[in-house]
Amino acid sequence: MRWALFRVFNRIRASGLGKDLFFRATQVPAYFQTAFNRGQLRTLRLLLPLHLLAQAVSAPVVALGVWSSSPWLALLLLAGIEGVLLLWFSRVQPNVRTMRSLADYAALRWALRALNGVLGSVWFVFIILVFRLRCEDIHLLTLGVCFGFMAPLLLCAPVNGAVEAMVVPIIAGAYGALLEGRFYRSVLFTTSFFLMTTVCGLFVVGISRLVGVLRNPSAGLCRLLGRDETQIAGRTLGSLLDIPVPGAELSGPISPERHLAYCLTNRLAFRELVVRAVAVPEARWWMLTGEPVFRDGVFRGYLGVGADVTALQMIRERHFYRVRHDVLTGLPNRLACQEHLQKSLLETMRGAQAFVVILISLEVSSLGRRRVMTPDEVAAVLQISLSRLNACLARHVPADLNGAGGCFVARYGAMDLAVVTGIPGEGKRHFLEALALELLLTLSGPVSVVEDGAAEVAGDVIDVEPAIGMAVSTTGDGEVLVEAVETALRDAQGERVGRYSIFDPCEEMAGSRQQTLFRDVRQALRQKAFALVYQPIVNAQTGMVIGFEALSRWKGSAHRHLSIGKVIDTIAETGSGLEFDFWVLENACRVARRWPVPLWVSVNMTATHFSLPDIAVRIFRVLEQVGLEPYRLQIEVTETQALEVGPLVHHAFRELESRGVGIALDDFGKGFSTLMYLRQFPFSKIKLDAAFIQDMLQDARSAAVVRNVIALGRDLGVAVTAEGVSSPEHCRHLQEQGCTEVQGFYLGRPVPEEDVPLFWGRRVADLS
Repeated sequence: MRWALFRVFNRIRASGLGKDLFFRATQVPAYFQTAFNRGQLRTLRLLLPLHLLAQAVSAPVVALGVWSSSPWLALLLLAGIEGVLLLWFSRVQPNVRTMRSLADYAALRWALRALNGVLGSVWFVFIILVFRLRCEDIHLLTLGVCFGFMAPLLLCAPVNGAVEAMVVPIIAGAYGALLEGRFYRSVLFTTSFFLMTTVCGLFVVGISRLVGVLRNPSAGLCRLLGRDETQIAGRTLGSLLDIPVPGAELSGPISPERHLAYCLTNRLAFRELVVRAVAVPEARWWMLTGEPVFRDGVFRGYLGVGADVTALQMIRERHFYRVRHDVLTGLPNRLACQEHLQKSLLETMRGAQAFVVILISLEVSSLGRRRVMTPDEVAAVLQISLSRLNACLARHVPADLNGAGGCFVARYGAMDLAVVTGIPGEGKRHFLEALALELLLTLSGPVSVVEDGAAEVAGDVIDVEPAIGMAVSTTGDGEVLVEAVETALRDAQGERVGRYSIFDPCEEMAGSRQQTLFRDVRQALRQKAFALVYQPIVNAQTGMVIGFEALSRWKGSAHRHLSIGKVIDTIAETGSGLEFDFWVLENACRVARRWPVPLWVSVNMTATHFSLPDIAVRIFRVLEQVGLEPYRLQIEVTETQALEVGPLVHHAFRELESRGVGIALDDFGKGFSTLMYLRQFPFSKIKLDAAFIQDMLQDARSAAVVRNVIALGRDLGVAVTAEGVSSPEHCRHLQEQGCTEVQGFYLGRPVPEEDVPLFWGRRVADLS
């Protein structure tokens, strides 16, 4: 159901609402940068003189009427009002013309509130004194003039509190005067004046607060909220949606609600933001798109549309939970653990407490004649070990180290558990060693699967021998921390007793471990100890496999815990990067030659190689040697270093393009990739980094990046490949956005050469 959210701030009288618009003084995070809307200052500079003129004229009019009865009271009014205005025009008004910044506007708001407060106080004293004169004509004149200049006073409505600062003292003075003279005035006179004062005050204050509210809500919006138009009109958008309120904690990820609050505060357009509606009994989510409207440089409101996307949001939340939780244990999985680590590292960089990552491998023995455990036995071991782990953490980790949430526990692998917990500032090493010993003692020992009814053979007992790796958050890089804890676990698994290891990435990776890695990489290159696997690439519109990406794997390596990206970076550091890339190219092309046409193969190549004068010739020589047509090869330009913008690179790309070799910009949106490359080089494809794809159904900013990169590819006439597709929801969303190709574990994991024919002619995903 779609409805028009038109003129959300319909005909707002000025742009100076700033942070007081819906949610009053919403804090803008420090990492946001935007140009301040100078229309706010322009509006006040335009309208404020009219309010001051009304005051300057009203005081002499009333003074003339009072002069015959009380000259000193007339002089008091003139001195008070005209003196305050003279002070304003001499001290403040000259600065108003030169104000440009947000700080200037804030100072002007406070000055205007103070001005109206002083003027209101003068009128308060005057009304009390003038009503002591026994002349109803003067009373009527005074109240008439006061109620009259309240209309220009509404010009101050853009500044929150400015109208009330003047109206409240005047209304209070009128009430006091009426009550003071109630004994010598008629009841009818007192009652009528009292009602008129009340109605006028409420009207002025109410009108001032209608700035920035919903007007003329559509029938669709009324049906969604289950209320009629009169109950919705006059409410702010902030009262309908879950927008941050003053003083709310704004640390952490940028939510759609915070994004919307920021856009509204700074008069920015927003698109397809999914926010929660709080004005309805049950949970509802709306997708909002809005654009600010300016006329003659003055902000007038927002024009926008919205839709109820509750059903879609529920699907997205279920998907978000499913891809981040383990089915067997209900624990967060490896992906959720990595995201939690990155979030914790960001908080540590802001000054939060340091933490340790603990990786526990549950190695088992005593399986009798069987060499592997059954799924039921795996479940039993995990559940019992998890129960023991939680009890141990509750006993030995102080509650104040992790707050109300406690330790973070996840299933990291088939028989691996991960724990993230805070650590004390002092005695860190002693705390970690004591905790490791307690965990080893608690988790070691037999597990009787009969107790859970999971064993097929009565009396079957499984011995659990845990190994524990620990790494402290001494770095801001999540990948380095993961590699550190996996290295520590591998070291612990090599021990026979005391199977735990505490790894410090800052100290050890710079020492003997890095030297060992360099030596092993050089040896692996000499022995050709690498193998290629092939991951299918699928047409996003048809679901058919159209090509494969060749990926390298290190066979039988003692460094299997390291990511292949880290290994390739190490190969480049040894000076063998070019040799390795051409080894991959030759072997991948030789395999692809046996595939049916028109299947193609994609090979990664480091960006710096294209600065070599003969790089294109060498690539063509490989194609000729293996007998593969150039149009069946795609080269993905990967950037461990920035791509050099020079004539050699231009020439290499043009030569490859002229012969039909496809050139793809890999991991677009990450690393050194820039939009300038798309303008200067003949890329035929953009490969969008997996980080954006994984979060696009939950994060509005990731979704915006995906949507706009696909639109950019369409405008440039190049294909877009989305990496990291892990669910059917990802596939459908990318297809709807017009993505060209998709790649990820949901569509097919990397397989060895002999398994590639299983994908030929297959529709691996139903995208209808």
